[in-house]
Amino acid sequence: MLAKEVVGNGVCDSIDGEGDRPVDGGRDWFAVILGVLATALLVSPALSLTCTLQKLKNKNDYPNCTDLPHLGAFLHWNFNASNSSLSMTFIAPPAKTGGWVAWAINPNSTRMAGSHALLAYKPNSSAVTIQTYDIKSYNISLSGMNLSYPVWDLKAEESSGIITIYGKWKLPAKTEKVNQVWQVGPGIIPSGYPMIHGPRQECGEPQGHGDPKLGYGSGC
Repeated sequence: MLAKEVVGNGVCDSIDGEGDRPVDGGRDWFAVILGVLATALLVSPALSLTCTLQKLKNKNDYPNCTDLPHLGAFLHWNFNASNSSLSMTFIAPPAKTGGWVAWAINPNSTRMAGSHALLAYKPNSSAVTIQTYDIKSYNISLSGMNLSYPVWDLKAEESSGIITIYGKWKLPAKTEKVNQVWQVGPGIIPSGYPMIHGPRQECGEPQGHGDPKLGYGSGC
């Protein structure tokens, strides 16, 4: 699992996971699976090497952005303290064609259990599907679909194999920090639940980004 703690304009992360199969008890389905390396000619505009170079719709709505340290992922966001609302755009490549990407908030920890997730995938040639998951335990099949946080303006799109999730969250009043969790996976099983990552996983401490507002944790 990848997780980051957003503190004002900052973040903190940790990682773990295993297996290429549907999620079952005791397994993190949010787990590291993919690091993306590409030459400049092959990189999608949505997956530029830094978030500041990415071309977003309504980019002015997101004054903050973070190059997440794993999975070739990026987060653009804005927190409105006057009404405790969080606007976010998450960008990442799925593990493979037909795979999923997800971004979540965990109010109590940097672990998967207890997270409230937005998950998007593009099945075959169909339109991108976005779903919500209230992950009550490590067995996601026992989790609900309704989040504890009000969310709106949910949208997902795909371009050149890259999936982008847009969303707005209503957080509790006087929220000072949230733990963010993000992940990618290989696909969706027929019952509609996400498959977990493959057996070879990236695991370790992330590198700093030179921003004094970003603080990192470690863990696998």
